Amino acid sequence: YIKNVKPASQGCVTDE
Repeated sequence: YIKNVKPASQGCVTDE
């Protein structure tokens, strides 16, 4: 599942 969503400036969605 998505545990952390970062803004586009950071550039990523972490789904592990």
